[in-house]
Parts: sequence; C-alpha cells; structure tokens
Amino acid sequence: GVCGGDVEVYVEPYLQPASMLIVGGGHVGRAVAELATWSGFNAIVWDDRAELLADIDARCVTGDIAAALHGLSFDERSIIVVVTRNTALDIEIMPTLLATPCAYIGVMGSRRRWATTRDALGALGHDNDQLDRVHSPIGMEIGAETPAEIAISIIAEVISTRERS
Repeated sequence: GVCGGDVEVYVEPYLQPASMLIVGGGHVGRAVAELATWSGFNAIVWDDRAELLADIDARCVTGDIAAALHGLSFDERSIIVVVTRNTALDIEIMPTLLATPCAYIGVMGSRRRWATTRDALGALGHDNDQLDRVHSPIGMEIGAETPAEIAISIIAEVISTRERS
C-alpha cells in the first residue's frame, strides 16, 4: 500500500455444487435427496417409476436411464448413489452409470448383493477396473436403520471420500 504496509488477500474460487445422482426414488432415495440438497449438492433423482418422484424436492428424471441422463452434465466431481429396489435393476442400469466420469459410485445393499451384481456385469464384459470404481455396501457403519439414518451414513461416506481425494 501507499503507507508501505503489507496486505494479504485470500481468494477462494466459487465452484458450482457437485452433482449427486440418486438412482432410486424410494424411502432411502428420498432421504438421500433431501440431505444431499441440504448439504449443498445439486441433487438429481432418477427412478423408472414416475409416480414415486411426484413430491421429491429435487430435480427428478424418469424413463430409460440412458435417455433420462442424456443432457445432464456429470464430471469428475459428480457422485452417484444407487439405492434401487433389486439386483436385476442394478444390472440393467449399471453399464450406463459406469460410462460416466463420476468420481464416486456407491451401491446400497449387502456384500452378497453386490457380488451377484458384479459377477453378472463381469459376464456382460465389464472389466474389473470399471467395477472396482463401485463402493458397496454404501455408507459408513453407524448402525443406521431408518431411511434418514441410512441417508446420513451415505452422505457421511461421500463427504469423507471426497475429502480424501
């Protein structure tokens, strides 16, 4: 400055919120969407059952997952949380999800459920490097039982993983 003193200026860049695609609009998906929005994520919920999406307070898409995600922008900061109703649906949608550049893909369910899904995807030609991107079971182990508690464990794991990368 004019007086000969020093000034320190801290500049923090503004980044758009990271996108979180929540795949599944059931009880857990709703809770994750609410907490994700509250936590500052750009929450997008997909479900093939449009009637489940009617009153979710987030952007919602439905129909064929590849078509529904066309036009949405995902990058290396984006998160995918899969909280679907069954393994058959996971096997159907996972190729589309694995094709995204998202930094984190987490799947809810038991270790056995993911092993079944992973084996089926391997049989369809997906290699181990693609499948190793998936975190399952999703969520920190906090003894969660209700949809809200499960959502807390999921968001905690997502934030923890993001902060370590």
